[in-house]
Amino acid sequence: MSDGSTYRAALQPAEPLRPPAPYRLYRVRHDQYPFWRTNLPEVHSMFPNHYAPFGRGWQLLERQLNDHLTDSKWRAGHGYKRAMNNGTHGFGGPGEPLTDFVNGLNIGARNTLKQEALVMGGAILAGYPEGDNLVVHTLDASGAAPRLEDLKPWEWFTAVNIDTDATGKRGIVRRFMNGEEFFYLILADRRRYPKVTLPLAKVQELDMTQPWPSPYQWP
Repeated sequence: MSDGSTYRAALQPAEPLRPPAPYRLYRVRHDQYPFWRTNLPEVHSMFPNHYAPFGRGWQLLERQLNDHLTDSKWRAGHGYKRAMNNGTHGFGGPGEPLTDFVNGLNIGARNTLKQEALVMGGAILAGYPEGDNLVVHTLDASGAAPRLEDLKPWEWFTAVNIDTDATGKRGIVRRFMNGEEFFYLILADRRRYPKVTLPLAKVQELDMTQPWPSPYQWP
């Protein structure tokens, strides 16, 4: 298995996938009325908030996951104005030159792409409660990237924008990148931060007797 479409099609098992104990599955809640942002990426910071290194193995893994995109569109998903790579951490911005192993650009540059420890509304997470927070399972950006076929469905998410209908009281969830789907890895630098969290108020535990909801399903 080497392409994203085959991998994603395999995530439709007869029995629901479950993470190992003590982790359970949760869904990040979508924004609800009164909305404080519209037609914007529905991002939620994990804590401690930080940027994780996004080197060769991670770039190539995420490119496989997004095999429906061109190399240039994958690069656009990590631009310096995008939610996941704001400012000096993304392509095309003041942090350049940054190594881009997908497009073969700036190989050998001192700095590499970095991705913020974020998730978005509708994301499925593996975690366990600790006080008022959910301890979130993430990929460890300080280590080696897994093979695509070993990637778990709670280790990546579909990027979305949140908007409202004409009444301003109901949410509409849209694709993040100009109408095209983009899948981001759930990454953190676990060498620096062995534990990352998200407030429990921002998630809802999944009912494992039901099919997983679409990331575009509101609320």
